[in-house]
Amino acid sequence: MKKFILTFIIAASLMVSCNTAPKEKSTEKKLDMSMVPAAKIDSLKLEWTGYKTTAKTPVSGVFKEVSVSGENKKAASPEEVLNGATFTASVASLFSGNEIRDPKLIDIFFGTMVNTPELKGVLHLEEKPFLSITMNDVTKEVPVTTSFKDGVYRVEGDVKLADFNAIPAVEAIAKACYELHTGIDGVSKTWDEAHFKGSVYFAQK
Repeated sequence: MKKFILTFIIAASLMVSCNTAPKEKSTEKKLDMSMVPAAKIDSLKLEWTGYKTTAKTPVSGVFKEVSVSGENKKAASPEEVLNGATFTASVASLFSGNEIRDPKLIDIFFGTMVNTPELKGVLHLEEKPFLSITMNDVTKEVPVTTSFKDGVYRVEGDVKLADFNAIPAVEAIAKACYELHTGIDGVSKTWDEAHFKGSVYFAQK
């Protein structure tokens, strides 16, 4: 009986050892990120649109001087490059193509705000992307939509000026441009919201 048990154990051991195939070494090669070309920013563009009259007539322009800092210069994708980056626009560089309007927007609208010689925004590209904008000594998270096509990364969103305690600035520009903001209905209206679109142009690899 003992001999039978010993024989059974040996047989079982042989079966297990035969069914246990040696582990193959993984041949999958890990991507060496140091060999991936970094995405490089070539230029920036920041467009804005405000609204006047009850018909919500758009008034558009750009900030000619826009800079970026804190970007990840070693990253390989636009999202990795821009996540956490800070964008700064000089208020004095505002341009709408109207030499009468522009000084009013710079001196009266932005001039009414506190500590706003420039606008700042920190881009956060999490699951729900947002831009942390600082204006009139107030910082708010503004939801944005993003897209990337043909080497251009775009960020768009809408700013509610009441969120930045900037209604006095709206009222100041409304007063200065009362007639210009009057529509065919005879009503003058200056909207307390604005749309922005930022474009980041990446160098072609």
